[in-house]
Amino acid sequence: MLAHLRPVLVVAAAFVLAWPAGAAAQSDDLASALGGLSWGATSDDILSWHRESILEDYRTNIAGLNDPIEIDRIRRGSDEDYDEVADSLETFDTTRTGYEVSVIQGEIVGGRGQSMITVREDVTTKYYVLTGDTLSKMIVVYDLESLNYMGFEGFVERLEQLFGRPESSDYEEDDLGIRQLVRASWSDTVTRLRVEDRSDMFASYILVYTDASREDLTVDVSAVRSSTRPSSGRNLGDLVNRLESEGSSSGGNEDVVDQILGTRTEVDLNLGRNADNAADEGEPGDPTTASALDDDEDLDDAEPLERPTRPTRPSGTTTTDDGEDDDDGVVIY
Repeated sequence: MLAHLRPVLVVAAAFVLAWPAGAAAQSDDLASALGGLSWGATSDDILSWHRESILEDYRTNIAGLNDPIEIDRIRRGSDEDYDEVADSLETFDTTRTGYEVSVIQGEIVGGRGQSMITVREDVTTKYYVLTGDTLSKMIVVYDLESLNYMGFEGFVERLEQLFGRPESSDYEEDDLGIRQLVRASWSDTVTRLRVEDRSDMFASYILVYTDASREDLTVDVSAVRSSTRPSSGRNLGDLVNRLESEGSSSGGNEDVVDQILGTRTEVDLNLGRNADNAADEGEPGDPTTASALDDDEDLDDAEPLERPTRPTRPSGTTTTDDGEDDDDGVVIY
């Protein structure tokens, strides 16, 4: 959806892979990722720009068409595209944003006058973050499937062909003690770009464009993860809300608990009892209910039971399925 909104320099997958290996650096074009927008644009500016883009595509799609039904279908589709963008506008007046457990965790700071517009495209998802209703950050999310599961270092190499060598590169050791590239950054006088590997939890890479003239408001990711572990009931609600709002990646209507646990979960509330005869058995605590411990027989008079003894066999023999001894094996009891 909204394929027309793919900006040229946001590195759409096909464009990245096709970029020639010897291309010159274009760091002065970082701000071009915003398309027809610029830093400081308001939410109305962003919505108006997307509306015009959608209308332009609409005019192109109906050119030469004479079927009024088909034209109306395309028009209604364009209206739905714009409504989805307009309805995505949300503000974050409190500390908790609801994105604490998401691929863009740490990129939004609640209670600092921020708001956001979300645009879902065919290959990417874009998040326009506004501070004081002026554009200060744009986050572009690529899922690994759209990149044919390209490694992060390979992804950064494609960006180097566009923007030159990174100003900084950060490495971390994985569980095997191997250093892995996890972050790279570029900047010019207008725009900063930071690319991060978030494939460990979300199977995605993110590109974060920010206004170079303003502070990049973020929340420490490690602190966010620590405070939003599922062991905290309050923060588990954030995870459930994100899963419900974003839906299953497979497009199905799976159970939220199954998505959290990663497996199908079924619970038998009857616990082996038959609902039809539950009333006959009586409710727990009912004095009329029969119990296995209710017995008028004097247990002291019961004849004690003796444990049967196992006949001994010559060492080094076993018993086969037909009961005959086998000298080749050893029986383990």
